[in-house]
Amino acid sequence: MKLIQFFGGNSPLIIVLNKTDLLRAEIDRKGLQQRYPNIRAFVNASALDDNGIAELRSVLKNALPDLENMKTRWEPGWLNVKTRLELLKRHFIGMQEYEALCDKEDIDKAGQKDLLQWLHDLGTVTHFQGDIRLHNTIVLRPEWISEAIGKILDANPPAKNRAVLSAADLSWILSGDHFYPRTQYLYLIHLMKSFELCFDLEDNSDREYLVPQWLPAGPEADNPSYRQALAFQYHYRFLPGDIIPKLIAKMFPFIVGNAYWQNGFVVSDPFNQALVETREQPPGVSIYVGGRSTTRRDFLARIRGYFDYIHALFPGLEVQERVPLPDQPDVSIDYRHLLTLEEKGIEQFIPEGRELPLAVAPLLNGSTTSRLYYQQRLQALRKHITQLDAHSEAAWLRYARERDAAERSTLENRIRELENERDKLLREMAESEQALAQF
Repeated sequence: MKLIQFFGGNSPLIIVLNKTDLLRAEIDRKGLQQRYPNIRAFVNASALDDNGIAELRSVLKNALPDLENMKTRWEPGWLNVKTRLELLKRHFIGMQEYEALCDKEDIDKAGQKDLLQWLHDLGTVTHFQGDIRLHNTIVLRPEWISEAIGKILDANPPAKNRAVLSAADLSWILSGDHFYPRTQYLYLIHLMKSFELCFDLEDNSDREYLVPQWLPAGPEADNPSYRQALAFQYHYRFLPGDIIPKLIAKMFPFIVGNAYWQNGFVVSDPFNQALVETREQPPGVSIYVGGRSTTRRDFLARIRGYFDYIHALFPGLEVQERVPLPDQPDVSIDYRHLLTLEEKGIEQFIPEGRELPLAVAPLLNGSTTSRLYYQQRLQALRKHITQLDAHSEAAWLRYARERDAAERSTLENRIRELENERDKLLREMAESEQALAQF
């Protein structure tokens, strides 16, 4: 439902629960309709015995008249043009030829535009009126497009190309096939771009294109350790599957060699280098910035600018910006909250679920301040252990003087709790000392 809402907006929805001959599964219809008011109906159906098919037809019949294109009136001559196009034994025609057919039927310019949109919606032709790059070609055989794009995507590009397609490559991919004249190569590439099967490479627009399907599954070599890096995360309710290819194409001038693959890439400038990669749980993207410590935050800001651009391409995309803890990367803090603390001059805070304070600066700046993070953490742990030792000593003194059996039992439990807490803090100290040794 989230996917439908994301891509379909407020389009009317009809939910069909199929295979009712095998199992009649119930769903929370009332709850779904409260969350998605554009649901028009729920229909139980079975394609095996036609149960519910008549009801589905009735629901569709009632819903279709409300669609915008159903209100278009077919003018005289429209059917004649449709028939002539269907009889043509060609794969595509130009816009001028279509307009000539319409002129013979006395169809005005507005009618020609409406008819062409209808023919596209009906599947008689394939035409994209809203894209000036594709406007002048009207495809009469849809398989002409699917076969061409299939050949391109199934091609085995030279290894040196590393998922990059150029317009010149089509001459060998489609060579010897007269169905695809060179005059239509750019049309096919623009079509692939419109369906996001390839993306313009930054600084090489309309010359080279990234083909996501050609991307390797993983990096050529292991990425260097980013233990001391500035870390940042994006969390999504729904992670768009093509966000990494779009970022690769947009940031291509900054990519390090061939360090880009299906789920990540490495970018750099003269002072810093960053690893960007997707994460399954929670769905999101992690960024690790290394290099010069004083410019890491600035480099991260530049990378985030590209993310802001890509996010704007997905209206309604729900995104959270988070900063993971150095010693617990699965635990993160809201980035905006950290900025607020920094602006107010608050140097330390206690996150929910933790007992000891954290320093704000190391989380926002990373780099050498990460060493400070562990130093401050060790200091806080030692202070806490000193306090526990004082409480434990007081409990032992009370225990030595106490003669009441029930009270002595209570003190014994309290002493065990203090000792367990001390052991836990000692383990955390050992982990922090080990991490500090890495710097």
